[in-house]
Amino acid sequence: MKPMELYLVDIGGGDTKRRPALLMKWNESKAFIFRITSQYEKKSAHIKAMYYSIIDWKETGLDMKSYVDTVRLYHLDLDIITKKPPIGTLSKRDRIGLMDFLSK
Repeated sequence: MKPMELYLVDIGGGDTKRRPALLMKWNESKAFIFRITSQYEKKSAHIKAMYYSIIDWKETGLDMKSYVDTVRLYHLDLDIITKKPPIGTLSKRDRIGLMDFLSK
């Protein structure tokens, strides 16, 4: 398990759709992740400003143009993440781009 890997997870809050999530960090019991979404066009300008556009989405293992939703950092039980292997990893270019995006 490494930071910037993508996993398929069920994220609660009424929306239990299995979706890609980006692992940012973890501790002995919790994983801290951002949701990955393909929904962008109908979002408000305020929300769009908090979505990082993944440049190398195909190489990352995603099926379509996707975005890192940085609106909320989710805290999940670590065992939810470790049940299955990662589906991909952000490219070096996207790792750098996301870190720059988050530092603004």
